[in-house]
Amino acid sequence: MTSPRCPRAASVPVAIKASLHGGLSALALFAAAGLRGQSSTPERLGAEPEPTRLPTFRVAADEDTGYVPQSDVSGSRLNKPLRDIAAPINVLTSELLNDIGAVNATAAFDFMGNVRSDDLNAAAPDIDYVRPAIRGLTSLNTQTFDFFPVYTDLDRYNLDRVGVARGPNAFLFGVGSPTGVITGTAKSAVYASKSSVEGFFDSAGSWRGSLDVNRVLLNKRVAIRIVGLQQDIRYAIEPTWKKDERLFATVSAK
Repeated sequence: MTSPRCPRAASVPVAIKASLHGGLSALALFAAAGLRGQSSTPERLGAEPEPTRLPTFRVAADEDTGYVPQSDVSGSRLNKPLRDIAAPINVLTSELLNDIGAVNATAAFDFMGNVRSDDLNAAAPDIDYVRPAIRGLTSLNTQTFDFFPVYTDLDRYNLDRVGVARGPNAFLFGVGSPTGVITGTAKSAVYASKSSVEGFFDSAGSWRGSLDVNRVLLNKRVAIRIVGLQQDIRYAIEPTWKKDERLFATVSAK
């Protein structure tokens, strides 16, 4: 007596064979697609890789609105919006500097939080500016002009704005100190023709005049800006005086 055969036993090899055939077909299609996506031009041996170009940035007064600045470089040495910088930073815009009559950065110290004058002229006659003290401490690299440390007063004639970063976060600026850093942003050539003349007089006999001319050339591809200053500052103690004749020029191209 023979036992009945299972009717599905014969269909098992067929299903395995069909499944194997389908998998091989799909693998062949993927391999063919990968071969078509490969470049037919071989790379040259020893060729130098293309340099990576980072996007340029600039901080200029034309981005500010009245007394409200939009961005600054004090917090991270990059152009970042002030709302994204978690650090105590104050920025005095060009309009604010004009309204308070600040002809240099020293005249604006009273409008910066935790910044005061540390006059060393009596002890060191070779120092011709008032060094700032931030949070009660002074440092040699306290003032910078477009990322470079300066050891003279930041004059207003070629200055667009002044910012101060207080505290150890100034280390991120690269040349800062534990006290903080004062950053001056130079005027830049913009793609709009304009001119301005400023004058200053006081009761001590001081006078000051500056001329700012910006022009666009070569079908709006090149902008040039020239700023000149001449001043004769007198002080209460005679015959103390300070005379300056300066010229500043900058070019932008695209």
